[in-house]
Amino acid sequence: MRLLLPALAVLAAACGAPKATGGTAQLRFAAADMVKNSSSLVDPLKGTFYGAVFLQEDVTVTGPRNDAMELQGLELANVDLTMKGPGEASDASLVTKMLPAGKYVVLGFLDVDGSSAAEADRRPEAGDPSTLALTNKFDITDGAETKRLILLEIVIN
Repeated sequence: MRLLLPALAVLAAACGAPKATGGTAQLRFAAADMVKNSSSLVDPLKGTFYGAVFLQEDVTVTGPRNDAMELQGLELANVDLTMKGPGEASDASLVTKMLPAGKYVVLGFLDVDGSSAAEADRRPEAGDPSTLALTNKFDITDGAETKRLILLEIVIN
């Protein structure tokens, strides 16, 4: 039996057993102290998260480069951070599509007043908590699901 298992593994590899070609990320959300204590936050800390996944190399401190490709749009309703402590994860989560192994970053905002829901080009407005450009980085590895907390760090004013 000890010889049979390694032999089966070699046989499976030789027969072209499928190899993992990427992975996914499970995203949850949290608000930093600065967001929770901001005088610019006038609505309850709940709403729909809108954002996108980019390659890390396509994002600078000011945001995505002009030619950066959005790899996946993100939209998650019912993100409620009203009863969460600083940095405590939301109950709501989403899983990205399968992404090639690599380094990624999420950019986005929490639409706390529902004003972006009808817009085709969703952008944060005054009072919306938002991510910073270089904070929410994560790695995708073949055959794995990465768990990542997306931190909302500023409130647009």
